[in-house]
Amino acid sequence: MAARNTPSFGSAIGLLVVIFIIFAVGIGLLNYPVEFTLLSITIVTCFYARYYGGSWSEVMTSLVGKIKDAVPAILILLSIGMLIGCWMVSGTIPWCTTGWRPSIRRICI
Repeated sequence: MAARNTPSFGSAIGLLVVIFIIFAVGIGLLNYPVEFTLLSITIVTCFYARYYGGSWSEVMTSLVGKIKDAVPAILILLSIGMLIGCWMVSGTIPWCTTGWRPSIRRICI
């Protein structure tokens, strides 16, 4: 097993610059979907971790752990979205107050 190297401050800043460039070019210039851009950033970050001595199993364990931590928040946001959607369809929240068309919004309020 190779010795684990600690990335320098400049290397970490370099990674952040690369992530920003991938994000800006992917979404801003090339109009790629956000999912594809984030997947590209994840791949670059995994290679960065491997370069500095992280084993593949450590990288994957960390990645799965972060996803496990995020799932409850994602489910809460999805539940709130579905609840608000049901309210809008049933008429509890009138469509005209949701801000779709400001001219109609002024009439309804």
